[in-house]
Amino acid sequence: MELDPINEEACRRLMTLHYSVGNTTEALRRYSSFSEKLRSELNVAPEVETRHLYDAIKSGRSLGLETGLARRGAPFTEVMAKPQ
Repeated sequence: MELDPINEEACRRLMTLHYSVGNTTEALRRYSSFSEKLRSELNVAPEVETRHLYDAIKSGRSLGLETGLARRGAPFTEVMAKPQ
């Protein structure tokens, strides 16, 4: 996120990564920080997909990570790799 602080896909991946390892607070903090940056720099809200992810994390819902890319225990490089 340091290279492109308004990369929405990267934000979602980081949120998912944090949530998948049990760090809900950091996942929610990432959203808040990202959302504020979008508002202050571009005067836009996060995409619907990002807001839905935030809502799911905030409510504690499962993200179906067991079979997804960001499953618990997946190497960081695998989680952050762009799906083919």
